[in-house]
Amino acid sequence: MVLVQQLLRARGYYNGPDDGIFNARLQQSLRNFQQDNGIYPSGVVDGRTWNLLGVYCGQPPQPSPSLPVNSGISNGLRQILYTDRRVYRPNQSVQIMLSKTNITNAPVNLRYSSSQLVEIVVRNIYNQEVWRYSRHHTFSSYGRLITIMPDATQRINELWNLTDDAGYQVYSGIYSITAHNLATGLELTVQVEVN
Repeated sequence: MVLVQQLLRARGYYNGPDDGIFNARLQQSLRNFQQDNGIYPSGVVDGRTWNLLGVYCGQPPQPSPSLPVNSGISNGLRQILYTDRRVYRPNQSVQIMLSKTNITNAPVNLRYSSSQLVEIVVRNIYNQEVWRYSRHHTFSSYGRLITIMPDATQRINELWNLTDDAGYQVYSGIYSITAHNLATGLELTVQVEVN
């Protein structure tokens, strides 16, 4: 319960001691947080409440070895970048998946300066930028704190519809997809083919 108290305090909902006691004060703080975030104010920390508090407890992915996969470790997290295929037809979209798994014995806190968690850039074989994720999304300027528990995984899924930043279909060829985690600084790259 200390973690719940700390997370609610960081969001301005709890001002009591970090003693791990689930009393009426903590329960009311939790209900206020739930109500303000559009879920039933049960006062119980369920999966949806954990996610809204920025705590992820999912299982790590098991991408097929036949897929484009790259991984690295930073800040106590094993990060894996992969796509759903290796070769794409012009009418398909590339599903880009980035997972972050806590490989430590303690919660890992990630602080982001805005609501944007990752930057994704697609480049052609000449290393020219073709598409940038942030050009097609709007992000709030409010910082974000995400906590990933030991052995838990947070997943980010995004789509690239095989167009460039101007909206034109890309040519056949090899493209590199780089995902940059904005909290850990780790960059991972995979290659896909458009045929």
